[in-house]
Amino acid sequence: MAAHSPAIALLVINVGLLWILLAVPIGLRTVRVHGSFRASRAKVWHAVFPLGTSADWHHSVLTSRSLPDTPNRVQQTYTHLDRHGQPIVRSLEITETLPGTEYDARVLDDSALDAVFWKDFHERRRLVEDGEVVHLTIEQTDRYRGVAFLIFRFFALRREVKALQQWLETGQSKPARVAFEHPLVQSGLALFFDTAAVAVPRSHPQWPVAIVASDAGHRAA
Repeated sequence: MAAHSPAIALLVINVGLLWILLAVPIGLRTVRVHGSFRASRAKVWHAVFPLGTSADWHHSVLTSRSLPDTPNRVQQTYTHLDRHGQPIVRSLEITETLPGTEYDARVLDDSALDAVFWKDFHERRRLVEDGEVVHLTIEQTDRYRGVAFLIFRFFALRREVKALQQWLETGQSKPARVAFEHPLVQSGLALFFDTAAVAVPRSHPQWPVAIVASDAGHRAA
């Protein structure tokens, strides 16, 4: 039993991490990111506002248009596909709380996700001028179980801000990913952890430890 204690401890840690990442109830939380741009407020506004003239600036957005007879509702189409293999279509309700400066949004319908997924979701975007610099604040509030999706949204918003900076400077938005996400890096990590597990003979008392550590490594990759 004592020989397997490290493996049992690692297994408990693995299960605990899974619970924290995917299941622990953390309630309503707000993800907030900031960006500063040397551009006119009007240009930034027409990009971030779903009814702006440049609302489709992002490489993942195909269209962004108002719905007929409902000027405060927007339909956005994305390059990502839904479960039917069609571009995701999402409907938003927009409230322009400060014209040309701030708006609130909530999701009404989504072709990829059930409406219950969005029931607690709320987004706010706000611009503040400071001389020649425009400051953008994006806030997304939602109810979460597990921290994984909370972390995902934070990094997704950071990427959007970087992509907006790129578009404002070059007129183009291109997909970008960090080195850790490159398929070669992911494959290398998986191969490393697999090799580490195989290198330990099954008869060795630390073999369970190697297997559990390998599983944790795959999860991290």
